[in-house]
Amino acid sequence: EMLLTADSANGYLFADCSGYLVYRTKSRFPRTPVALFATGGVPVDSVEVGADADQIYNMVKLARKGGVVQGVRDETSEALYNTRSYSRSDLLISTNDLVSISAGHILSQFKDLQQRVEAVKVTAAQDTTSAHWQTILSLDLLDRVSTTFDTTDSRTVTIEGLVRGINITIKPFVWSWTFATAQAPEALGTFVLDHAQLGVLDTGTLAAF
Repeated sequence: EMLLTADSANGYLFADCSGYLVYRTKSRFPRTPVALFATGGVPVDSVEVGADADQIYNMVKLARKGGVVQGVRDETSEALYNTRSYSRSDLLISTNDLVSISAGHILSQFKDLQQRVEAVKVTAAQDTTSAHWQTILSLDLLDRVSTTFDTTDSRTVTIEGLVRGINITIKPFVWSWTFATAQAPEALGTFVLDHAQLGVLDTGTLAAF
């Protein structure tokens, strides 16, 4: 029931690193990184980056329990990656209009191919600075992090994402972290009056069917 509630609000329900059950709606996703890794931040051993169609949805069909299906699609994305659909018919949403808004939000987040950090490997030892130790130890699930690195073709790339997994290996005098990220939400977030970033309105076109 809690997971269904989270899905109905486009939110996340998860256990954090302390074991507490956390619920976060889309309006409470962090907007700025809490940690920087690789170039300009905490040194890393390696960065693995992925970009595939597994995280693409370009046709979204949703319905509240006992309601009418509301659907949106992005034809440009379908032409590029074929039709990749996501559907639910049991959502705890009060009106069809709100269901349609939820479908539009999901489409806006997942219609495009985006790079994501699959694994960042970090090693901390006795000579690691206290600031880097603090950054690594405070990292938690759904924290927003930024990873900047140089590619093999001499480009500098920065990818922001939400932490979705953390693995820690402890050996004498050396701690090793490996963490992965998921796509960080960018569109249809909270509007904040007069805010330099969150106070800017934008428009988009969704094809309804």
